[in-house]
This record gives sequence, C-alpha cells and structure tokens, in this order.
Amino acid sequence: MKKLISILGIVIVSAGLSACNTMKGVGKDVERGGEKIQSGASSTQKGSSTSGSSTGTTTTTTPPASTSPSTAPK
Repeated sequence: MKKLISILGIVIVSAGLSACNTMKGVGKDVERGGEKIQSGASSTQKGSSTSGSSTGTTTTTTPPASTSPSTAPK
C-alpha cells in the first residue's frame, strides 16, 4: 500500500512539474503573438499616416448598421 501511495505521489508531482513547463510555453507563445500583433498594428498605423491627406486630418468611416432579425422586413 505504501508503495502504491509513493508511486502515485511521484506521478502527481511529475504531472504538476510538466504542467508548469507547459504553461510557461503557452505564456511565451501568447507573448510572442501579442508582440506580432502589436508590431503589425504599429506598421499599419505608420503606413496609413503617410498615405493620408496632406492636411493631417484623419477620416473615419462608420460601417452600415446591421439589421437585426426582429427589425427585418417580413
């Protein structure tokens, strides 16, 4: 019985340690993904600021309003 408890304890500790490494890996992947998104947004922002009008004004467009099912014509 003691041997079974010892083996079970080792398995649980091993699983816990491997889960920590896995979470570290996921954290690094998410961080890299965030950096890529941030750099993409920065380059897009830089590109759009140089291709705008020479007055320095920013134009925004509003998307058309969507029709919800309750207000759609029948």
